Amino acid sequence: LQFIDCVWQIQQQFPSSFEFTEQYLIAVIDGFYSGWSTTFLGDCERDRDVLRHRFPDGVSLWDLLDHEELRNTSYVPPTTKVDVLTPKVAMQAIKFWSGLYLRNSSVC
Repeated sequence: LQFIDCVWQIQQQFPSSFEFTEQYLIAVIDGFYSGWSTTFLGDCERDRDVLRHRFPDGVSLWDLLDHEELRNTSYVPPTTKVDVLTPKVAMQAIKFWSGLYLRNSSVC
């Protein structure tokens, strides 16, 4: 969750630099916690090998999320290999992700 939140923070600062939307990130989090795919099974390769035998018909989260509506229409591919994103990391630049943390709340 912390990594995905970091990705979202950077995405907010550079919205045209990512191929995916906020909804995509939320779906990845949901897929991780819900267990409706086998993508995040186990903590290591050995665990995954054991669990793959237990769930041979498991569904890949990445296949489930391969939808056009989860792609960022304002995405602009980098023009060179040296296009490096340098996000602002000061506390003032960090935003509260209400789309995730308040999505089930009547506050929004």
